[in-house]
Amino acid sequence: MLGFLFSAKLALVSIAAGTALILLARKPPARAFEYIDRELLLFFRGLFIVVAGVNKVGVVEKMFVPLKNFFGASIWQQLGVFSAVSIFFSNLVSNVPFVLIAAHWMEALANPKLMWLALAMASTFAGNFTIVGSVANMIVMELSRDHVRVPFWTFFKIGAPLTLLSTLIGVIILGIYSMLGF
Repeated sequence: MLGFLFSAKLALVSIAAGTALILLARKPPARAFEYIDRELLLFFRGLFIVVAGVNKVGVVEKMFVPLKNFFGASIWQQLGVFSAVSIFFSNLVSNVPFVLIAAHWMEALANPKLMWLALAMASTFAGNFTIVGSVANMIVMELSRDHVRVPFWTFFKIGAPLTLLSTLIGVIILGIYSMLGF
């Protein structure tokens, strides 16, 4: 835990922690590897390859051109609109890929530090909007399908209002945070 809190090299900390856990368990590593969901890892790899390709060919920059004026100029406008756009795109392509795309836009916004906080907040809350808003939702739905089924619209009826309300509260808090000069 300390490694995650105080290190900038999270990949190295993750590998070291995983290795330590395998050694401390005193079980053959092959047993741990049996639980790895290779299809899920392949899915993530494909997702990140597609996002990298979209970034490399310039689609991300071309997307930003019409959105920049849409975001507005004031902090309050950008907080609200950027949060709404984050929710929309997070549910179109899932929140992690959207963050990788939106990361390229931050420096062009009025207050990049504040917009990073807005992106973190809105893309996280966006995972509650629909099942596809977060890959974690899809994983849980897939793993639980033999025990319970949650239809898309049932999830949406609860998730959409919850997402919109929590994001609105978050925008207000971030706007006040910005006004106080933090």
